[in-house]
Amino acid sequence: MMCVGSTAGRALKSVVQGLLLTSDNEKLHSMNLLLYMAPMAACILLPFSLFLIEGEPCSGKRSEKAAEK
Repeated sequence: MMCVGSTAGRALKSVVQGLLLTSDNEKLHSMNLLLYMAPMAACILLPFSLFLIEGEPCSGKRSEKAAEK
């Protein structure tokens, strides 16, 4: 289910980017689009990365799996 949702989200993002980059009314340069989208992506991904990495968010301790590597 997550895979389908992420694929649909990526497809929607691609369509919106295409419209913004080719629209005559609101012509947007690709670097400006990146400037506007990168902070939003970071805000969305940061909480997930803090809570889902190794199951121990911000503890500073490595899990046994990570320590074995």
